[in-house]
Amino acid sequence: MDPDKWVQWFAFIVLSVVPIYALALSIDLAFANSVEFWTGSNPILGDAGTRKVVSGPNGESVTLLWAGPGTIDVMLQSAGREPTQFRLVTERGALSAWDGDGRLLARVRAVAGRPALVGGSLSRAGGRNLAPR
Repeated sequence: MDPDKWVQWFAFIVLSVVPIYALALSIDLAFANSVEFWTGSNPILGDAGTRKVVSGPNGESVTLLWAGPGTIDVMLQSAGREPTQFRLVTERGALSAWDGDGRLLARVRAVAGRPALVGGSLSRAGGRNLAPR
C-alpha cells in the first residue's frame, strides 16, 4: 500500500463503497469455514512442513517452517554468526518462544491493551543475542 495517507484514505473509501468486504466475508463463510467444518483442516493455512525464507539486504535470512497448528519453527541466519533457532507457539492469549532444549525464551501477552513480556528472556538465548546486530 502507498505510504501517502491520502492514497490510503481514498483506497479505504473505494473498498468501503465497492462490496469487497462483503465478498471476502461471503467467500470465507461459504468456502473456508465450510471446508474447515467438514474436513477438520483449514484450507487457508498451509500444510505442516510449509517453508518460507525471507532474505535481507546484507545476507541475513529468516526461515519459517510451519510445524503444525499454532507452531512455527524459526531460524535466524546472519553472515559470520551461528544460526539461531527457536519455536513460536500460540497459547491461550499469549505467544511464546522456546529454544531447542525446551526452555522458555519469551512469553508475550496483552496487558492493559499493550503487548508485554510476561515470562522468559527476550534478548538472550543460551548467552547469545537472538537478533543479529
